[in-house]
Order: sequence, then structure tokens, then C-alpha cells
Amino acid sequence: ADKLSDQWFSLSDGRADRAELLAMYAGIFFVGIILGLGFLVSTVLAIYYKQLSEGLDDRKRFKTMRQLGMTNKEAKKSISKQMGLVFFLPLVFAFVHSLFALPIITEFLKILGLTKISLFIKCLLAVFAAYILFYLATFKMTEKTYNNIVLE
Repeated sequence: ADKLSDQWFSLSDGRADRAELLAMYAGIFFVGIILGLGFLVSTVLAIYYKQLSEGLDDRKRFKTMRQLGMTNKEAKKSISKQMGLVFFLPLVFAFVHSLFALPIITEFLKILGLTKISLFIKCLLAVFAAYILFYLATFKMTEKTYNNIVLE
């Protein structure tokens, strides 16, 4: 035993290896969630405050258009279209980007030993759905505030 070194063989415990892998995956998962939430919140807040600052600038324009005969219904429809484009275009680009990155991400997951691609795709779709719901809620809140600013 004294003549053999660790370079030639090693003994490992399956439970210890499993615990180590779970700890590594949990750390990656935690960092991913924190970064994802941070980016999501910062993006939504940037778009929200950009829209509100534009609402303050657009107040005079909408007042002039309303004096020329634009109804509140038409103004709300115009605001909804404008804000929908500003809010959901980045979301569409993020989804397209994710779909193009899918082959590379699956290769990285294979390196980590995660070979269930169907599970990854299900998780990706769940995250997409969560992002869409979060964006919809923020969109509705922003649209209401923007309408109150512009149409007062």
C-alpha cells in the first residue's frame, strides 16, 4: 500500500459522490435563479420607467390629438399597440435567441451529465410561460399608469 500512490487508483463512495454532485447542481441552480430574477426585474423596471417618462412627454401630443377629435377609446388603443410593441418585442427576441442557443445549451448540459433533453425543454417552456405572465402583469400595470398620465 505504501508503494501505490493515488495516481494509480482511487476509492470513492457513491453516496459522497452523489452528495457532491447535488451540492454543485444546487449551487448552479441557485445562481441561475438569482441572476434570472435580477435580469428580469431590471429589464422590466427599465422598460416601465422608460414608458412613464415617454408618457410625460406624450401628454401634450395626446392632448392636442384629443382636441382634434381623437376619442379616449382610440387613444387607449394607440397606447396599447405602442406599449405592446415596446414590451413584447424584447421578449420575442429573447425566446428566438434561446431557441437558437438550444443546441449549445444541450451540449453544455451533456457535459454536466444531464442527458434528459426533454426535461430541459419542458423547463424552458415553463420559464417562458412564467416570463410571459410576469411581462403581462407588468404591461397591464404600466399601461394603466401610462393612460392615467396621458389621458388626464
